[in-house]
Amino acid sequence: MRSKTLLLMIAGICGTIAAVGANSWMQAQGSAAVQPKLVEIFVTVNDIDLGEELTAENIKLEEWPVDRVPEGAMNKLKDLEGKFANQRLYAGEPLMKRKLMDSAGNTRRDIPEGYCVVSMQPDAASGVGNLVGPGDRVNVIGFFKESDLIPQTTTKVVLTSIRVYAVDGRTTRAEEEQVGKAAKTISLLIPNKEEEAWTYANELGSIRLSLSRPDESAKGKEGPHGETSGEQFLTWIGNYQKSPGPIEPAPRTSVPPTAATPPPAPATPQQAPLRMVKLGSEGAVHVYEQRNGMFVVVESNTEESPAAASPSTGTGSARGGSPYDYLNGSESPFFESEQTEPSEETGGKPAPSNEASAE
Repeated sequence: MRSKTLLLMIAGICGTIAAVGANSWMQAQGSAAVQPKLVEIFVTVNDIDLGEELTAENIKLEEWPVDRVPEGAMNKLKDLEGKFANQRLYAGEPLMKRKLMDSAGNTRRDIPEGYCVVSMQPDAASGVGNLVGPGDRVNVIGFFKESDLIPQTTTKVVLTSIRVYAVDGRTTRAEEEQVGKAAKTISLLIPNKEEEAWTYANELGSIRLSLSRPDESAKGKEGPHGETSGEQFLTWIGNYQKSPGPIEPAPRTSVPPTAATPPPAPATPQQAPLRMVKLGSEGAVHVYEQRNGMFVVVESNTEESPAAASPSTGTGSARGGSPYDYLNGSESPFFESEQTEPSEETGGKPAPSNEASAE
């Protein structure tokens, strides 16, 4: 009995060992079959900001499966020496040549050939600056007032489906960006052939942006001859400049007065002519007015008018007579008789005058 029990125990132990060994062998064979091939590439250790230089502290070599390595990943240290990030890089991100630049200046290798970057300050009233981010598509709209170069006050679409290159200097979106924060500067990536239209619109009017769909294309907004919106805008301005405008009169030039030619004196107000009223006998009234140095009768209540008075004497007349003869002679109210010698009748006193005698 004892020998039989011992044999059973030994058989059970051997079977267990064999099962564990087989299981381990099968697991080893399966692991070897699915184990991917690894390759070393350079990745970032921490976040690297735009324009920051790559150093031994912010990059490292890391093993990546071959099928997960992005195209253009770099694995040679000499290719990374003296390079700078041309966009924001995040920790653990593979380093690629298109994300790097040779200097921290304005050398932008990510600008496509045939394009240029222009910048503008968005209008706070439009509100688009709160929504625009790098990579968005916008339309450039201008408001123009009538002038020598603009035919009429109007709004024109200058450029369509233009990509936003950067916002406040950032060419990539950051997850921690504050939503609704107003942008101070927006940079646009425009074709070189549209740069002239942009410059005209920016100088002659007020520029604003409107958001468009990211998949919207400018192809559907071309002119009848395939011209772009920028070329249509330049044609609109060029046609107005070629058309003859209204002929304006030459401006009047005023010659300032000099010492030799003093300015004319201001006109003096015309004075009323001098008049004189004469009362004659039997209620006669004559009105004289001075004309050409003489007094002439202008009004009279009698049929016969007296002669004009002479300006030299004021009492003579043009015919030699005098209108004041009635004041002379014995009939004048101012006549005084000649004094006579004293007589015995007057008691040695002179004779009284006619006025006295009349009294």
